[in-house]
This record gives sequence, structure tokens and C-alpha cells, in this order.
Amino acid sequence: MVKNYFNRNENILYVTVSMNVDINDMFKAIDFWGNDNSLPRKLRILEDSRNAITDFTRTKFEQILERIENHLTKFDEVRHAVINTNPKNTAFILLAEKLMKLKNYSIVIFVTETAAKKWLNQF
Repeated sequence: MVKNYFNRNENILYVTVSMNVDINDMFKAIDFWGNDNSLPRKLRILEDSRNAITDFTRTKFEQILERIENHLTKFDEVRHAVINTNPKNTAFILLAEKLMKLKNYSIVIFVTETAAKKWLNQF
């Protein structure tokens, strides 16, 4: 399950990924970001995926990255902080850092929400 909530006071899109997550859950979350025209052009995403259980193949993961690239081109800048402690999910996030082709998109892994927010608030 993926839940999105935009906090207007903090100007941060909170994404919570929990339980079993499949590619369709990820597509819905990404489509939300891409289709919500009220989000700021300098988008800050704080994703908590500590409780996520995923079983993506490399092909499905690349489809997710392609969907992100298609939707996030409308933003001036996207900072995506991911709170995660799962080694497999961490590997996918590190792979995303290498494969993403967008110059306006940054994704970084954190262990704590405090560290993630500090990085997000640097711009």
C-alpha cells in the first residue's frame, strides 16, 4: 500500500509505503505526483518505506523509473528522501540513483526522518 499526503505547512509530500507493494501501487503513487497540479514545482518528497515489502524484478523496477521520468519532467527540481532499512530496497534505491536520467531529480537514502528532513530543507 502507498499513501500520499502533501503537508502545505512544511511544503513536503509525505509518502508512506507499507506492507506488500506491487508495481500497480507504485504506478498509482507516481501518477498522483505527476497529475496533481497543485504540488510545487520544487517538489520535496519524504518517503517512509521501512515497512515495505517488495518483490520487483529488474524489468519492473525499470518500468517504475520510466514512469517517474515521464511524470517528473514538469518539475523544476525534485528531491526524494527515502527512509529505509531493508537491504533489498536499499539496493533498488541505489540502482535508481545510477539509472535515473533526469537532471532535476535527486534520490537519497536515510535511516532517520530527522536526517531526511534536514536534507530536504536544504533547498
